[in-house]
Amino acid sequence: MNKLEFVYTDGTSTETLDKNKEFFGIRCYVDDKHNFIISPKDAPETMNYYESKGWCEENYCRLPMKHEWEFVIANIKRINKMLEKVGGDLLNKNYWSSSEDSYNYAWGCDLGYSYGLDWYYKLNYNYVRPVLI
Repeated sequence: MNKLEFVYTDGTSTETLDKNKEFFGIRCYVDDKHNFIISPKDAPETMNYYESKGWCEENYCRLPMKHEWEFVIANIKRINKMLEKVGGDLLNKNYWSSSEDSYNYAWGCDLGYSYGLDWYYKLNYNYVRPVLI
């Protein structure tokens, strides 16, 4: 499907930016049954996996799932162009995923170098790009 939309605080969305509305996030349609809204900004600081999950709970958001990062990787140029239009933080760092690999490791997304998924030790510090709920 690979559809992307600008989402606004009034609950509406458009495929092209409406500068007369207050921007909220970017809706990513994985398929006709699953979509998610990615925040235009990173969390204010890097965190380990446990801290990132707590920060998301406190801020009424969540970490992206592994398959959502796969969608972002496949559409990174389009998403970053949209983020640039709204003054958001470009996706170009290492980010946490909510998907765990094992007791000590969780999946993450490397958008600063390899543009792929990898597992990271949960006590490592990575960036957090929230999915808005």
